[in-house]
Amino acid sequence: MTIGIRASFEDYSAEEKKLLRCAHRIFFPTPRFAGLFEAVGTPTFPHASTYLYQRSNLHQMLLFQYLKWPHPRTRIYFGWKQKQSIPRDFRFPFLAIGPRASPLAPRIIRNMKDLEQHAFDHNPLIIQEAIDWIERIRFICVHYECVGALRQTATAEDPTLEPIPLEHKSLSEILQATRRLLRMAQLDDISVVWAYGNGQWQLIQLERPPARWKSLEGTQHRHHLICHLIQTGFL
Repeated sequence: MTIGIRASFEDYSAEEKKLLRCAHRIFFPTPRFAGLFEAVGTPTFPHASTYLYQRSNLHQMLLFQYLKWPHPRTRIYFGWKQKQSIPRDFRFPFLAIGPRASPLAPRIIRNMKDLEQHAFDHNPLIIQEAIDWIERIRFICVHYECVGALRQTATAEDPTLEPIPLEHKSLSEILQATRRLLRMAQLDDISVVWAYGNGQWQLIQLERPPARWKSLEGTQHRHHLICHLIQTGFL
């Protein structure tokens, strides 16, 4: 049953509120209510943690730092006083990233002029070392399992991500690490992006997963997979 999204919980009718309170699980709640359902013990899909980390670069960086996960060197700067120390902490060029997840790529800061121009775009401002990566792998993950992998090389003329089998031996290390991260952080509907550079794999971003993606067997549909998990009792 779909009851739709309301601006306020009080906008639901008494019958709809009862349905929400008694639900076995609530699917795709509006993010502002996901924390509420988690607080009262009502399971949701995606989990409230998934929404949190999908939507916040700031929380992603804090998570990676707390877990000491392989990740490009990153610092978070609040206010102008802290931002003045950026040129001492990082060599040009480096990346400037806003606190909220955005489809826009991070800004490349090449010199002081770029930094002065963009230092006030965001507060806090996330600064990250720029790495010349060789390839990227994007894992599509549903219900704590990796269900697809896409690969992009830095030398490819076409930026399109191409499918790669999960069983490929080159993915073994980061696939296992991704599965651990999904469980630890309760990420059940997300894309996990890794990049290879400076001789190692590094976790660079958590993203909203695509509705569909290419695989070696053809186009896969995420919502069809989720429906199958519901129908078979796994969700």
